[in-house]
Amino acid sequence: MNPRQPEQDTQKKKKKPTNTASIVDAAVLLIGASAGVTLATFGPLRSSQAAVAPEVALPASASIERTSHNDCLGQEAIGELELVPDMVRRSAVGRERVDYHADLHLNRGKNAGVSWRFDILDDRGTMVRSAVTEGTARGSGGDTLTTTSAGADLPDGFYALRLRAAIVGDDVSDVLEAIQHVQVAGGLWRELTADEWYTESAYTLALPLPSDTILPAQLDNGITPGGAQ
Repeated sequence: MNPRQPEQDTQKKKKKPTNTASIVDAAVLLIGASAGVTLATFGPLRSSQAAVAPEVALPASASIERTSHNDCLGQEAIGELELVPDMVRRSAVGRERVDYHADLHLNRGKNAGVSWRFDILDDRGTMVRSAVTEGTARGSGGDTLTTTSAGADLPDGFYALRLRAAIVGDDVSDVLEAIQHVQVAGGLWRELTADEWYTESAYTLALPLPSDTILPAQLDNGITPGGAQ
């Protein structure tokens, strides 16, 4: 008796669909790892065209630090992240707070999962408000995503408003960060430049800078590391 021949599989193999949920979950884990916490999944980001109408118009601040550089391989950055002031809120006793949203423009990547988180720290590195707002979304190169607007009532002091966005796609992954430094004095809100943050707050006491540190304004004036003009 001839041995039985195995039956041939005549069905075509189906291509596995992209698991978009797992991509977003990976972004959530990435931003959680960068912040040292575990995050939950929240609702989607809203369209970038739906900016909040400000109660009081605010000029764009030059003190915002954003990630928009090329990566170590010389490729275009995965995206650009920027904090944008929306409105000034004033309490009955005249104390101010400013709400911000973030715009994230994706330069490249396909079907990328994005997870973002907005925290507030003081000038000594202490977390003052954790996860003021956070969320997840998906997008591809050329898309601009906008977070919900958020802020917090703060006592007098110096603060860093920090938004981090983790991006994980089919071929890209990175964590972007945007920071706005502010001072609340007598209940009034003041946005700070990087130089003002370094020289006026207690930041340098909590994290002393080397004596030969060159501040951004000094670089603009032609001073180079080592003191050469």
